Amino acid sequence: MKFEKPGKPVKHSKTKKEKAHLNLVASHGCMICGKRANVHHIRISGEPRDHRKTIPLCYDHHQGSEGIHFLGKKEWRKRYGHEFDMLNELNKRKQ
Repeated sequence: MKFEKPGKPVKHSKTKKEKAHLNLVASHGCMICGKRANVHHIRISGEPRDHRKTIPLCYDHHQGSEGIHFLGKKEWRKRYGHEFDMLNELNKRKQ
């Protein structure tokens, strides 16, 4: 893997398979309210994005005033639960 800056991998374009997976994840609707969703990458301590660790969240629950990026992980998890629990639930739905 090439590195642009120390500890930061060079971004690459998504493959067709990755795009299809992300579209499938988003098609399930927001894990909290069921609205139309985009994908949220679950990351721990700055690890790189892994398309296999994604959950669908609507704008409000992703980036809006009720979102994980607005509230912060700790507060968001108090309100809605942990992303890994949602990922496990999503994986059960896909089977």
